[in-house]
Amino acid sequence: TLASGGWDEFIRFWDVKSGELRRTIVGHAERVSEVLYSPDGEMLVSCGFDEKIHVWDADTGEFIKTLRPHPLSDTADDSKIYCMALSPDSKTIVTGNTYGIIRVWDVDTAQLKLTLTGNAGGVYAIAVNSDGKTFVTGGKTENADVLQVWDIATGKRVKNFKAHSGRVASLVFSPDGRTLASYSFDNTLSIWDSASGSLQHTVTGHARTSGRVMMYSSHGRTLACVLSTGDIQLWNPQTMTVIRTLDVELNRVTRAAYSPDNVTFACANSEGTLVLLDVDTGEHNRTIMNAHTANISGVAFSPDGSILGSCGYDNVIRLWRVDTGELKNTLTGHAESVYDLAFSPSGDILVSSGGDGTIRVWDVNTGETVKTIVARADLIYDLAFSPSGDILVSLSRDGTIRTIRVWDVNTGEHLRTITPKENVRSIAFSPTLRIVASSHSGEINLWDVDTGKLLQTFTGHVGYIQPIVFAPDGKTLVSSGYDGTLIFWEINP
Repeated sequence: TLASGGWDEFIRFWDVKSGELRRTIVGHAERVSEVLYSPDGEMLVSCGFDEKIHVWDADTGEFIKTLRPHPLSDTADDSKIYCMALSPDSKTIVTGNTYGIIRVWDVDTAQLKLTLTGNAGGVYAIAVNSDGKTFVTGGKTENADVLQVWDIATGKRVKNFKAHSGRVASLVFSPDGRTLASYSFDNTLSIWDSASGSLQHTVTGHARTSGRVMMYSSHGRTLACVLSTGDIQLWNPQTMTVIRTLDVELNRVTRAAYSPDNVTFACANSEGTLVLLDVDTGEHNRTIMNAHTANISGVAFSPDGSILGSCGYDNVIRLWRVDTGELKNTLTGHAESVYDLAFSPSGDILVSSGGDGTIRVWDVNTGETVKTIVARADLIYDLAFSPSGDILVSLSRDGTIRTIRVWDVNTGEHLRTITPKENVRSIAFSPTLRIVASSHSGEINLWDVDTGKLLQTFTGHVGYIQPIVFAPDGKTLVSSGYDGTLIFWEINP
């Protein structure tokens, strides 16, 4: 049996031979971050962002007990659990979170034994050695990602050494406990001597693209991918060769956009900085510090390339003059974070969406709100215009379900809702057809916007797929997966 848990808060048990679903249980009140079988296979342990650890009977799926930490302060959000490891004897659980808090639990008594402060930048991976005496955490410091070795009984830190230049995503000990393997978002797999902490081997793989940051040039001859390292790779999609790599010199690049004339590349990061680069030379034409006071969640050029729009977690939208870098206008109205924005094909209106569950339509020239669409959703992630500009598609979250909604831009009327069988990660509107593509875990679907009918399904990735983007001629769809691969799909409507 295979067990899985995900963002939909459920735990599912699968028959490995047939692939059939055997059982589904309501696991947690928020996303399930990890599920682990005990070595003897009799117990399943799950943890999640609802701050709980659940212990289940692996055979029946029956609930056995809950382990729940107490926050370090009344206002702290430090009990959400990001990663977890189980000792070989199944008697100890170690958890970590993005606040750098490590907790050690006694499974039999459900009691918290130790609370440790790891890396302030967060703990993202944990592994317990096969002897059960030590465990290793992968965490973030200001300048590097490090591995820390801890005594499981006393909580004493035994070793601390720099491991990677990107976040440590996974840790695993060899069966004899002598070797530790670590995988990082810097696209390296490192093999360590667990006793001395010395590096034995490093294997470099393909660079993973950052979530939602991939786009074609308007002429279709270049595909830009923002890597998890922060660099931008420009690819020739015909030969699948790298044309050049641009050094953005930004930490945590979150969004990017190509100018319509293919001359300028705009990048934004989680610290509120905007950078405009020359595509041919890689030179920084302009850097706008403090463009936003929080994470920048969306950037887009106007169709004529004269304006760059940006939005962020500071609840505002800003319009910038590309030639001078001057602020043209600040648009306010959203009550919570603004997640995405898009210019209409004509360039006279701008739409935005956010955590307040609304879509706002703005006049680009005046900065005034034309209309507000109350989507009756918890939040709206993505927006995409049809080629004609009369239809808008949104990706929203309703409770634990992500849906695709189709809107009439002129009237604000909700035309239909498309509900895929799995939660959607990314959407893209065909530039030539009334078709919208959606990506899921391991699957891409093509939908008829006018009817909501499923037209085609592509499979090939392993794990989450994000982002997806159509070529300008609409004949190709490119997908980037968390499995580190880019796949080009031929579109035959």
